[in-house]
Amino acid sequence: MRFCVDFYVSKMRSLAIIDKNWQTLHPEWFVNKLKKAYPNWREIIEANNLKPPMWLRVNSQKNTLETYRTLLEEQGVSSKTSHHPNALCLDIPITVQKNYRTLKKGRLQCKI
Repeated sequence: MRFCVDFYVSKMRSLAIIDKNWQTLHPEWFVNKLKKAYPNWREIIEANNLKPPMWLRVNSQKNTLETYRTLLEEQGVSSKTSHHPNALCLDIPITVQKNYRTLKKGRLQCKI
């Protein structure tokens, strides 16, 4: 009986550690370092778990930024310009495989 209790307690401790890591999706050592260094560590963890935007770099030898933006809009893909002269930020990321015909002509390079 004692073995069963010890086994159960050790499993529950293991699950508690896993559950703690699952809450932040970061290793415990990293969370501890953030807690020590930053009072807003929870905000940092939450921001780090967000999906980043999809950026496209337009090949300026093949197309202008506005021409390519228009081409994307015709296909139902909306985007925003940025401070970079050849970069577009997509409002909703696209799957590169599904849009390969547009990409294969060398008009742009994807960064995900």
